[in-house]
Amino acid sequence: MKNLYCTIIVIIFFLPLLANETVNFSGQWSFDKARSEFGQGGDRFVPLRLNIMQSDSMMMVVRSYQREYDDDFIDTLSFSLDGKENHSEFWHSPRVITANWQEGGCLLTIKTWITFTHEDQESEIFSTDIWKLDKNGSALTRDFTINGPLGEMKAIYIFTKTD
Repeated sequence: MKNLYCTIIVIIFFLPLLANETVNFSGQWSFDKARSEFGQGGDRFVPLRLNIMQSDSMMMVVRSYQREYDDDFIDTLSFSLDGKENHSEFWHSPRVITANWQEGGCLLTIKTWITFTHEDQESEIFSTDIWKLDKNGSALTRDFTINGPLGEMKAIYIFTKTD
């Protein structure tokens, strides 16, 4: 009986610690076109490969895009996972990224704002990218919504782990 009480106390003590553990997206991922749902935007702006390095507080994502008539385009994102604004550039335009954990660390919500200026015309693009892993960690789902001058577009992109 004494052992049962000790076990219950240990479970009660450690359960909250386990509940706050976040998923780790680290690894190399390949775009799975067959399992993805594109919506109006198609797949032209989807990276073919993701290389993700994640620590407790930061994430770096190297996105590789294939271009038909040019070398591949590589974009590197680096941001904190605590909801603070992270400033960088995308195509010589200011970009702000925030990332927050949801549902006890099972979902990562990444919000991005980019302000483009062309011929003294300014336009903004806002995106929300919700990441989650499947149960065995072999598929990354990105529930992606983008709002810009052309309106709202939604898609679900699936990536499979390659390492």
